[in-house]
Amino acid sequence: DKDGLPFEGSRIHGSENRIWVDREDMPDYLFDVTIATEDKRFREHQGVDWKRTAASAINLFIPIYNSEQGGSTLTQQVIKNATDQWAPNVERKVKEIFSALKLEKKYEKDDILEAYLNIAAFGHNTNGVQAAANYYFNKDVKDLSIVECAAIVAMPRAPTTYDLINNPENNAARRNKYIFPTMLEMGTITQEEYDKAIKTDVT
Repeated sequence: DKDGLPFEGSRIHGSENRIWVDREDMPDYLFDVTIATEDKRFREHQGVDWKRTAASAINLFIPIYNSEQGGSTLTQQVIKNATDQWAPNVERKVKEIFSALKLEKKYEKDDILEAYLNIAAFGHNTNGVQAAANYYFNKDVKDLSIVECAAIVAMPRAPTTYDLINNPENNAARRNKYIFPTMLEMGTITQEEYDKAIKTDVT
């Protein structure tokens, strides 16, 4: 710059647009938003939520429920994202379950959450929350508001459906009808924070 200090003039990346960010540089409520969105019992299970796994298996044959959360825990999603093995077959699922159980024995819960948030895909070729925060809000992840965190975390389950740019109404609906009510139910936001969050738009 004019003072002779280095600055970023432009950014290039390969096939993946990813910038790793450490746990201490993420706001605490980003973890709360992610757990409420993807895996409500994350803090309690040992890598596999057997209740959700059974319900998901039954639902393949008899569609009886429409859950906002799939059958895979955050730990299982880390395994899938890291190995790029998403094909829905029984052998892969069994391997994924055993891998998730092993992963939870080796790493702390916050380490697994940090990994998930750094490797998940958030649409528009953004991998990880830092790249997503830069792309959607021109911010570092540490500067995101709770509503902006929810807007980003809403996307991985169905990036096209919940695309913040092309389908902002769907993204807002997922935030206000599922994510924030779930956080209120779990006690990770207060009633006052909930009331403010559902009235706040993102730009």
